[in-house]
Amino acid sequence: MYITDKIKDENPEADFKEISRIAMNRSYKFANKTYNSFALDRFKESASQHYLI
Repeated sequence: MYITDKIKDENPEADFKEISRIAMNRSYKFANKTYNSFALDRFKESASQHYLI
């Protein structure tokens, strides 16, 4: 099942434009969460290497 199908099931009255907007918002949220997780891991790794002898 594609994400657009799931959005259509959740919002049967939504038109193509609205479905596209919802899908884009979900992808931005996922990308931000993934990037923030990656950035935090890199920061922890860098900090641990810098402060440990």
